[in-house]
Amino acid sequence: MNTARLRFLDYWIGRPLCHLATVWSRLRRPFHPRKDPATAGSVLFIKLMGIGSIVLTLPTLLALKRHHPEMRIYFLTFSSNAQFLHLLNICTADHIIPVETHSVWLLFRSAFQALRKIRAEKIDLVIDLEFFSRFTALFAFLATPKTGIIGYHGFHCEGLKRGDLIDHPIDFNCTLHTSQTFFTLLRPLGITQESYDSTLPQIPPSPGATERFRAWLNQAGFPTDRTAPSGWIAVNPHCGDLIQLRKWPLKHFAHLIHILLDRHPEFGIVLIGSGQERANGEHLRSMLETKILDRVFNLAGMTDIQGLLDLFHSTLCVVSNDSGPAHLAAMTGVPSVVLFGPEIPELYRPLGENVEVLRLRLDCQPCVSVYNGKRSWCHKNRCLSDLSPTIVVEAVERACLKKSQ
Repeated sequence: MNTARLRFLDYWIGRPLCHLATVWSRLRRPFHPRKDPATAGSVLFIKLMGIGSIVLTLPTLLALKRHHPEMRIYFLTFSSNAQFLHLLNICTADHIIPVETHSVWLLFRSAFQALRKIRAEKIDLVIDLEFFSRFTALFAFLATPKTGIIGYHGFHCEGLKRGDLIDHPIDFNCTLHTSQTFFTLLRPLGITQESYDSTLPQIPPSPGATERFRAWLNQAGFPTDRTAPSGWIAVNPHCGDLIQLRKWPLKHFAHLIHILLDRHPEFGIVLIGSGQERANGEHLRSMLETKILDRVFNLAGMTDIQGLLDLFHSTLCVVSNDSGPAHLAAMTGVPSVVLFGPEIPELYRPLGENVEVLRLRLDCQPCVSVYNGKRSWCHKNRCLSDLSPTIVVEAVERACLKKSQ
């Protein structure tokens, strides 16, 4: 199910339900006074969308584990993100609760099943990491946590309302990096920004990663008896369906690949992405000259999340639109070049030292934010279409040099 449909359901079904739940919440609140969240023995984090956003929650999750090691952590997310959480070992496998999104029926059925599980576990505290989702606010309310709900509240902000269901409301601070904004949700637990640490855990390659990478190349058409290029560059020309304006034009990616392979005959290119994005990768290959096609391979859809992390360990550099793979790359230490357009790196830059971000700094940037529901009036995205491939080539060369040193 695409993001537009999820937004539609969240708005037209979520608003009236949040209104009804708010009436009930205000009636019962005098009889159920707020308790100290720091006394909770278990906590449920809710972050449904965006694997890149989940990476940015890690400083918050790790800080909670440091300050309250005895607290049991649960995590509710879309099923597509569950494997990544399993890799982190922040919470046990049975505490990762997936929600399916393949259809409206599966969404509501899996959400109902998740709610039953959470109520059976008698969760003490819910921390809603979604900025202003009505679905997650309702879910947190129905989970009936003993010490309440921590989440963002609109206060006097027009629009994006989701009722008055948050027991420990936090004002959304649009001036902080998103990882620090998530961290503000720990304030009711007595954990402040002084404890913030942006260092991400590094995920090493799994056993046999090099052999699997070669197998993916062979599956994509690389001859088994051919000597591989001395260095591979991973290129992510996709951005998911949340904000299509984040895409650097495919013709620019094609130009980038031509320049890189002309200048560096020792390099090869691997295109990455999900199975749904594979056709877009094939379209990019069709835009390339025949003479370089034997050094460009489409691996989109061949890897799961662990496989993608293993692939990054086999590359010199990652070039990506502002999207989830850029944040995952930061957890492998591989140098990366990330292209920003309608959003800005001050808020969404991947954490890590080996990240170079490129943007134009137009006066219309950023044009999407939490306050407009991540929807923009723009249809041309000059912030990316005017970003020259030559500038990106130079950044990629710097990143490859950094890896080789």
